[in-house]
Amino acid sequence: MAIPFGKNKVIQISKAYKMNNTKNLVNQIECSIFSRYEADIIELSTFINGHEVISKKVDKAHELLRITDILLSCKKYDAENGDCENCHFVLSLRKETARMIIDASQMPC
Repeated sequence: MAIPFGKNKVIQISKAYKMNNTKNLVNQIECSIFSRYEADIIELSTFINGHEVISKKVDKAHELLRITDILLSCKKYDAENGDCENCHFVLSLRKETARMIIDASQMPC
């Protein structure tokens, strides 16, 4: 599948590859809006991935969910822009992770 990558670059990439290389995608997204939140996204994701106990992850998951919602509703989103596509792909994964943690924290033990 051909995926636009950056402003004028197109590469062949599979969804499985993208899922396994989200750190690389994050580092290659060129967007002033994304860059304002990039450090927070990385910090929250690192914290969440580094802890096994769900109760320790919940507050960070709520914050990650808040940030992903902000960025996924970006008014400058352009489906033809590879940076926007990669941003949405990565943030959709982060949002899904945050949602699963929040949902799991609300399950009875």
